[in-house]
Amino acid sequence: MEINELKENLKSRYPTWNIYYEQSGECIWVSMNDSDLNYIELQVTSNEGVGITRRTDNPGIDFSGHDEKFNSLKEALEYLDRNLL
Repeated sequence: MEINELKENLKSRYPTWNIYYEQSGECIWVSMNDSDLNYIELQVTSNEGVGITRRTDNPGIDFSGHDEKFNSLKEALEYLDRNLL
């Protein structure tokens, strides 16, 4: 998946969220939040799927691994839609 396609997809699905992107080789990292209860990290890779990490708005907590893994972005976003607070 190209970063521009990912940006369009997430912005249309979560139009009021703060969304930040960083591409690193084959991987696209996405930090997104609703400025309230939901703080999400996504790792999107074309050959490894999508990892999702839920986190709190606490800069002192380091990344410790994904909470969920999916084969496609579609599956990952459907999971988020069902499980957002």
